[in-house]
Amino acid sequence: SIPNTFLLSSVGSRSGDDAATLTMNLAIAFAQAGNRVAVVDAQMQNPILTKLFKAENSAGLSDFLLTNSTKLQLLQVNEVPGVRLLPVGLSSEKSLGAALNSAKIIRLVHEIYKDADIVLIAGSSISWSAESLALASQVNGIILVARPGEAHSKKVNEVVENLSTMHIHLIGVIFDQNPSP
Repeated sequence: SIPNTFLLSSVGSRSGDDAATLTMNLAIAFAQAGNRVAVVDAQMQNPILTKLFKAENSAGLSDFLLTNSTKLQLLQVNEVPGVRLLPVGLSSEKSLGAALNSAKIIRLVHEIYKDADIVLIAGSSISWSAESLALASQVNGIILVARPGEAHSKKVNEVVENLSTMHIHLIGVIFDQNPSP
């Protein structure tokens, strides 16, 4: 895995809005500290960051993974200097399944990392998504977000054990007390 590449994923929430919010908050903090930050929207079922930055009509992650394209078009986030976004993409295929093989993910992360100091990937819930597990195995570490009401300690412990079994480095678990925006 490449240093400074992190997947943010929720434990209980299927919507993914908590992981998306945390991803942008971290991106802003890292950018304000002088880093070049690339944010990848890998929330295939509910691409919150792609919608937030009005990038629904832009090529992105799914196009890179489903075609033999070698070109990545990251969009400058005008509201946050130093942050660029790789939207979810135009592909109508909602589940990438086979496209998420490790070779393509490694190529993706290497391409993005060429022009970034830190890569943050907003992933779908680790509990519900094969995509997030595939991505987690190729990044430097994973940060989990859990809402106390949705993610009981038993569920969090189960996810943590599964990540450990898969040799995926867990950076930490953030318990988000706030309701989603």
